[in-house]
Amino acid sequence: MSVIGEVNLLTNHEARWRLLYRGHALPGGDNMYCITGTEWSRFVRTRINAMITLYSKEDDEDFHRVRVRQS
Repeated sequence: MSVIGEVNLLTNHEARWRLLYRGHALPGGDNMYCITGTEWSRFVRTRINAMITLYSKEDDEDFHRVRVRQS
C-alpha cells in the first residue's frame, strides 16, 4: 500500500481534508482527493491533533485504509 497523504488533524480539517496525490490516479482519473461530509466532521472533532495516514487500495480491495495515531 502506498501512502496517499498524511495530516495532523486540526480544527480547520473538520470541514474537509484536501490533498494532492502524485502516485497513481485516484478514482475518476484525478490526482486531487477531498474528504468531506458529516461523518468526516464527527471523526475529526473527536481526534484533533491525531496523525491520519490515508493509504491507496490494493488491486483486490474496493476500499482505502486509514491509520489513526493519537498523540
